[in-house]
Amino acid sequence: MDDAPNMTIKIFLPDEIELLEGNLVWNGDLKKDEKIEHKISIKVVKEGEKRIRA
Repeated sequence: MDDAPNMTIKIFLPDEIELLEGNLVWNGDLKKDEKIEHKISIKVVKEGEKRIRA
């Protein structure tokens, strides 16, 4: 991957998962081979197998 200026990452939660803390969107510049960490806190409000997408 090359540098990715003005990158946007969005996290999509199913209805059964609530965001408790943090932001579901990250914007910034990524350099080649750079790693980022984006933390959120969630709560599962209904049992089952769900998928979180980004």
